Amino acid sequence: MAYRITKIRSKIGFERASALNKLIFADIWHEGPELGNVMWLATDATGEAVGFASVRPTVEYPKAAFLSRAGILSGHRRKGLHTRLLRVRENYCAGKFEYIWTYCRNWNLNSANSIIRSGYLLFIPWWSEDGNLYFKKELPA
Repeated sequence: MAYRITKIRSKIGFERASALNKLIFADIWHEGPELGNVMWLATDATGEAVGFASVRPTVEYPKAAFLSRAGILSGHRRKGLHTRLLRVRENYCAGKFEYIWTYCRNWNLNSANSIIRSGYLLFIPWWSEDGNLYFKKELPA
């Protein structure tokens, strides 16, 4: 199946991503996408929203960006969308930031493996919380 990833530029797009966030992360605590984040929406061939991702600058470290949220509906997982959503955010950050970081829950091994395959390295930040895996990637200058 063909997927299209587009940058969200409207309130409707933001609302579609927010609805996906609530659906995908309904059974666990979840922060929703924030209006200040730069976001992308993944749609299938029919135009149905099937995934989203966001990035934002970090407050504490101006040379870093945080890949703050990504989610893909279960029927569309394991088709390369997570990797594509990582790449689109990396491309957006290139030239703006020196590095990017993200995390996933330690039980989400598919996400962790996708992040590792994309060149991210595990690290333990001083603010780490139990149950999370943290990843960092340097960006080309």
